[in-house]
Amino acid sequence: MSDNKVRLLFVTIAVLGGTIVGILAGVLAIMRGDHPATAISEGGMGFAGATALILLLFKHLRVI
Repeated sequence: MSDNKVRLLFVTIAVLGGTIVGILAGVLAIMRGDHPATAISEGGMGFAGATALILLLFKHLRVI
């Protein structure tokens, strides 16, 4: 596998992990009784934070 394909694979893993965390954050906000707009906002923040954290972890481990 070329270096670019490996990098793309790890970025895809980070985005998928962020998506899962974002969905869970939104669902938890809805279950807590928050307004749907707040749930969407919390889901987006969960996605962005988790994706950034995973990418920084991969970069620290010198994977990407």
